[in-house]
Amino acid sequence: MSLLPISQSSQQPYIFNPPTENGPMEIAESHSHPERQTQSETEVVASAEKLTRKRGQAESKGSITKSPEKKRAKTEGDSQGPHYLDAQDFSQLLQQAHQEADPFLAFTNLITVKEGHWTCFIELDSGACVECQLAFDKWDTTTFGEERPGLFRFIEVFEHDRETGITEEKQLVSIRIDEGHHEGEWLWINRGKHISGRESKAIAEEISRAMGIETCYLADTAKVPASDGKRDIYISVIQQVISGRGYYSPLFSLAHTEKPILSAFTAGEDKKPLYYKQNVDKHQKELKWLRNLKISKIYENILKGSPQEQEELVAILERNKFAPRNAKKDAEWILKSRLSLQDMMKTLYMHKNDGPQALSDYEWAHFTLLDATHIEMKSYLHNRYIWITEKLFFNRLLSASVTWEEKAPKN
Repeated sequence: MSLLPISQSSQQPYIFNPPTENGPMEIAESHSHPERQTQSETEVVASAEKLTRKRGQAESKGSITKSPEKKRAKTEGDSQGPHYLDAQDFSQLLQQAHQEADPFLAFTNLITVKEGHWTCFIELDSGACVECQLAFDKWDTTTFGEERPGLFRFIEVFEHDRETGITEEKQLVSIRIDEGHHEGEWLWINRGKHISGRESKAIAEEISRAMGIETCYLADTAKVPASDGKRDIYISVIQQVISGRGYYSPLFSLAHTEKPILSAFTAGEDKKPLYYKQNVDKHQKELKWLRNLKISKIYENILKGSPQEQEELVAILERNKFAPRNAKKDAEWILKSRLSLQDMMKTLYMHKNDGPQALSDYEWAHFTLLDATHIEMKSYLHNRYIWITEKLFFNRLLSASVTWEEKAPKN
């Protein structure tokens, strides 16, 4: 089932006649095209090599991580302007390509070719428009720390203004597919001016399934800015604590690494390399321990030696009715409290939009208790707590396997 916001139109879905370099994209009400002259893989790669060289000259070399503001190939339509699909039409094309041995090459033969890449325009049910581009290019990653040779397939989606004909520079979706479409990577999932991050994620899911990617990876760095504008709150961290799930669940789950894998991320001012060292069973066990940790233990042990932070924790508990009135005068009650970190963070997270004080309470708890590396280590419990909270941030490598279609939420 499609994850795009599909229209419920009853009309016959449209598909395209073979595109040409100079002619407009033609539409036919037919699913059978015995006369279609598809491009051979050799012709496609030859065209792609021209694009690769042109793009390579325009971009800085030596970086394996591209900027989300990357320049696109030109996408102007013909004199009549581009044709627009609705979401259902686009899903039909993806489904048709999925039936072929090489879905990516099959899809290129269903859409317009423009200056070495392929493009189509889609109008979603919300009224927002996007442009979808397909191209070959050199290795690109936002997840791994090692470069690979050869040409790779890329599918990118950009927000598009139908009235002005302008397509935004920033990608909503960027997917790399390795040769043979056995592996892939979600490089970017962004929200746009009129398109939510949830919609971008749904588009990426549908494209990935249609392309037949067997294993797909991503580094989960989804975040929102804090109210001070200086710090970021990583969504997966709070969601793991309150529900045991991440931002990309249930489609993606934590990848298990048999041996350390070099990450695209670095740490500290000296830019030390980071490695993914992820044991799924151990991660789940430690996460369970953290979620069930009692606030009394955090107050007594984790925040020991930090009276100001102890007082603030008590004040937050009192404001959110976890503590009795005048709790600040007598904090002995907290040593007997059975309240867990999970329950406290869940309540603060659910009410963070209730006003400035509620948001301040949540952000204080998040940065003090879940990003706790700044607190001086005092004990074994403290050391374990710090180690686990660090892992929440650094265990970022996620994967979706061949079973991901079964995991995908149903409409």
